[in-house]
Amino acid sequence: CLALGVSFSSEGTELLLKEYPQLIKEQNRAAAYQLNETLTDSRNLLISEKEALRQHYMIASIMAICAVILICLLSLNFYFYLKNKYDSLTKVLSRRQFDKDYVRGNYTGLMICDIDYFKKCNDTFGHAFGDHVIMTVAQTLIKSSGKNYDVYRYGGEEFCILAKVKDQDVLLQCAEKLRENIEALKWDNDMHVTISIGTAFHTEGDKLFSIADQRLYQSKNSGRNCVN
Repeated sequence: CLALGVSFSSEGTELLLKEYPQLIKEQNRAAAYQLNETLTDSRNLLISEKEALRQHYMIASIMAICAVILICLLSLNFYFYLKNKYDSLTKVLSRRQFDKDYVRGNYTGLMICDIDYFKKCNDTFGHAFGDHVIMTVAQTLIKSSGKNYDVYRYGGEEFCILAKVKDQDVLLQCAEKLRENIEALKWDNDMHVTISIGTAFHTEGDKLFSIADQRLYQSKNSGRNCVN
């Protein structure tokens, strides 16, 4: 009655009863409109959050793919690095790595080692046993030389060793030790494996490879199984 501005008279009561359904209808319409607005806002917010979530998922997926690609590239790069640096058969340093280190010149001496009569070994016992001989000789050279020497497989049955020693006598002593240790190796088929070695020291000039190579041939021509 207060809302309609009338008193509690019979006329007011009748007017109230007459207008009440319209008031309820208008209130319901307003409430429905407000509810619709709320639902619309909620739906738009949900759509926005869903779109943001989709974008975040897409960004995360792209980042994950990029991470996988990066890991693959790094792994591939490391694989080729190891492949170029180390010989696949013997696991000692490779010819490619020797060429790099030889040019750098961070050493004082060089030894070139060659397995004697290796072709005869291959022809007699087969290439599988020949590979076994090469691998065994390579590991013996590493174990017998020490930390101041880097062992490389130069090609076939030939190995190069770059040394960081103070004088030539130490280099020659190491070469002789290598020769003796290779000669002392025992084989299942009673085969006798030896190596010939040519050496060169930095005080003899800047063409160490040529000097060591010439001395290797001197060892070969002197009956093999010796050091020059």
